[in-house]
This record gives sequence, C-alpha cells and structure tokens, in this order.
Amino acid sequence: MTNTTGMMWFEPDNKKDIVQIVKEGIKYYQKKYNKTPKYCYASVNYPEQEIENIIIKPYSYILPKNFWFTAGEIKQGKSS
Repeated sequence: MTNTTGMMWFEPDNKKDIVQIVKEGIKYYQKKYNKTPKYCYASVNYPEQEIENIIIKPYSYILPKNFWFTAGEIKQGKSS
C-alpha cells in the first residue's frame, strides 16, 4: 500500500445511502482543503462506482461506515 494523504470520513447513520454519504464527504473535503478529491475508498461492502465524478473503490483496509477521501490513488500490491 502506498501512503496517500486524505481525509477519513465516519458516517454512523445506517439510513444514509452511499450517494448521500459521498456528497457530504466531498462537500466537507472541499471546504477543508479547497480542492475536490478524486477517489473515495470504502469498505468492501460497496461496489466500485462513480458518484459526482469521484471514483468509489472498495478497499479491504477500510472498515464499515468509514470512507477515505483522497486526491491520490492507493496502489495495492505486495508489501516489501
């Protein structure tokens, strides 16, 4: 795994769908960093998809209800 700077977003509300969660995370990320993330990594419970031009990718290290917003892509591969 390559280190990439980003923002962890925790969403405790089980009633919100992925679209609403991602839109809220994007809005906060833009306010905090003054730019738009390119990727959102979510738990493997979510399929790979695109929301608001952000690529949502399942990632095994992300726990349920957590979302990692970042401008960089995480490269999965063998660790050294």
